[in-house]
Amino acid sequence: MKKLAVILVIIFQIVAVSCFSACGNGETTNNTAKLQTIETYSDDIIDKYLNPIWQTTEMYDEGGVIVGKTGEIQLLRKPVKNSITVRSVHFDETYQEGIDYVVDGNKIRRVETGNLPYFEYDEYYFDEPYNNAQVICNPNNAEIEYEGIKYLYYSEGSLGVKNYLMITYRTNDPYTQFIPQGDANAQDFIDKLKNDESATIMFYGDSITAGCCASSTSFGGNENPYLPRWCELVCTWLTKTYKADVKMLNKAEGGKTTGWGLENFDAGENRVGPYLNDIDLMLIAFGANDPYISKEDYKAQIKGMVDKYLAAQPEGSVILVSPFVFNEQTSNWYINQKHFEGYLEEIKAEYAENGTSSKISVAKVYSFSNGICNTGKRNRDYLGNNLNHPNDFGVRMYAQVVLKTLCGDEFFPVNS
Repeated sequence: MKKLAVILVIIFQIVAVSCFSACGNGETTNNTAKLQTIETYSDDIIDKYLNPIWQTTEMYDEGGVIVGKTGEIQLLRKPVKNSITVRSVHFDETYQEGIDYVVDGNKIRRVETGNLPYFEYDEYYFDEPYNNAQVICNPNNAEIEYEGIKYLYYSEGSLGVKNYLMITYRTNDPYTQFIPQGDANAQDFIDKLKNDESATIMFYGDSITAGCCASSTSFGGNENPYLPRWCELVCTWLTKTYKADVKMLNKAEGGKTTGWGLENFDAGENRVGPYLNDIDLMLIAFGANDPYISKEDYKAQIKGMVDKYLAAQPEGSVILVSPFVFNEQTSNWYINQKHFEGYLEEIKAEYAENGTSSKISVAKVYSFSNGICNTGKRNRDYLGNNLNHPNDFGVRMYAQVVLKTLCGDEFFPVNS
């Protein structure tokens, strides 16, 4: 019996040591395991891509780009040890920790002799406009010191993201920046989905809403992983979640201003006017091409579009979408856009004073992207042309903010 007791004690000690080794450092085996490798987009994985950045413990394909042979990428949240996977933007290459890069807290740093793609400084900052694009660099935000004028790298399609990386990792690190909130003003639309099981959403804006540079579009290169535009992600998620028939109408057009949006609102079958009686939710997302517009003009033109919609659809709902933070390294493209979210909030308040407060919401994409930048992450990490079009990671940011504004706590409930 004594021998049996000794054997049992030894077995217990072995089991105890094993459990401590697995769990005592706060990182379970499952927590340190690498996540599913997404090979291409399908609606089956939409929840992985839209699980909110501010909430999820599984960060899939966070964007990043390195400038300089030993440059680094700031991650949004600290990865759990041994959980990280770094791939090329089209997922055709996977890189090795310790050989191609090292992880230092929230940073990924390129190993000089490794294979991680990157921009040399003279491939990112130019003495002459690159691709004939007058994207002038702001010397206060550059990573190099220089005299005179420099121009930033700029391109669309495959060239726009040629050195970009996608990083997947687990995290226990809390997100401490701006978190979007639901707006009860949009509840009528959600109730319609629940009750009628069908609804139509109109998206109206500029190139960001038209789809540049989602990888499934021509401006995104039409290459793997073929992520749809943010408006399509929104409609797909709503359809899947509420088992509803959500019809999407998108009349956004690249390069257009807020003034154009108002002037062409009713102009022909390719615009909003002919569909007004069928639209249950109107999303207005202009401003990317209005760097110098006055506050008065911007507000008047946005309100003009809202008035036209509500006149035709007094029971309809409106979401005003602020543009995200562009590349702050440019000095001539990103001027007044940083104020537009505040103007949209003023518009919402003015409608509330007139008794239509239940109709207008603001999707605060600017505040969210600004919070991302406050982590130390570069704007270029979520850009597809290094200026003002979101890459796939940025597209997902737009969709997440809009869906949170629209659905509130029903968008990935915390305790579900």
